[in-house]
Amino acid sequence: MCSKKIAIIGHGGYASYIKDLIISDSDYIFSGFIGKEGEPNCKYQDGNFEALKEDGIVSVINGVGNLSYTWFEDLVKRYSNAELLFPVFQHSSSVVSKESQIQKGTVVLENSIVKANSYIGSFCILNSLSLVSHDCYIGNSVHLSLGAKIGGNCKVGDNTLLGINST
Repeated sequence: MCSKKIAIIGHGGYASYIKDLIISDSDYIFSGFIGKEGEPNCKYQDGNFEALKEDGIVSVINGVGNLSYTWFEDLVKRYSNAELLFPVFQHSSSVVSKESQIQKGTVVLENSIVKANSYIGSFCILNSLSLVSHDCYIGNSVHLSLGAKIGGNCKVGDNTLLGINST
């Protein structure tokens, strides 16, 4: 068991889901939620990077499910500038080709598949049962909702949402 601590940015439904996955299916130790001052159930205040570092946290994970918020890009920059890491989180039931690339901060959830020679940008959410076929390019901050499927040789631009069971 690894002893790397991780905190989740956000504290809504998606963040709670990510917490469950960290606890049940990762080598990370969940340390708490990060939210605005006074928000319930948040151990850490957004922007208080010293408190995170004092607790030995060097990695954070996005718990904000809606990547279209106008403040999301700024939030990522602030945490990156504070030298906090955004690891790729991949559920053990997902399948990712060794010939594909996944960039920082991306979350690959249960039973998702990424086939050969595909590129997945930073801060994406590949939700449960999503499929990215061979030779695809997925930009940054893309959310493939539950069951979304991308055929071979497709390109999906930055800041795109594909809804449930989209093809």
